[in-house]
Amino acid sequence: MADDSFVHRELSLKTIGENPYVGETPQVGLETWITPNPLFYVRSQFDYPEINENKWKLQAVASNNEKIAFSLKDIKQLPKHTLPVTLECAGNNRADLDPKAPGNQFNNGAVSNAVWAGTPLNSILSKINLPEDVVEILFEGADIGSPASGKEPEPYLRSLPLEVARHKDTLLAYEMNGEDLPLEHGYPIRLIVPG
Repeated sequence: MADDSFVHRELSLKTIGENPYVGETPQVGLETWITPNPLFYVRSQFDYPEINENKWKLQAVASNNEKIAFSLKDIKQLPKHTLPVTLECAGNNRADLDPKAPGNQFNNGAVSNAVWAGTPLNSILSKINLPEDVVEILFEGADIGSPASGKEPEPYLRSLPLEVARHKDTLLAYEMNGEDLPLEHGYPIRLIVPG
């Protein structure tokens, strides 16, 4: 789906940070409405985890301790939904701030577009008996690291209000621009929340 002419120009991301890697899309990579996968900005919180697709499982655990697990193959058997979504890091254009703000010093390349495909998160949520008092869904990534010097390692965590988690466009994406999701973009599954 992406325009491969950019890749043939031997372009690459501009490195903003290492350990973990952070890179921004070069300006020319933003010239079309779809950003080629190799030029899609990368904002890593921690180093990439080692994933064994044959052993990997997505586990859903309700507050009442009901559990259900899905392999990548199981997830790909669920209804598939495809949609274009623009992602932008909250720190985009941080390098322009005066006085300087801490964090990754992005210019204007921490924004990219892709066509994501996967199953709506609600395909998973509808298979578990959530207690009536649930208002947020907590997500725990496979990437683990120390959030600050001297802090104990922890998994990357985020949450969504239940109504957003159940929205038909909130995806557990396993494809990006018609290809398997790359490791630097969350392989094997990335949560995509438009808006």
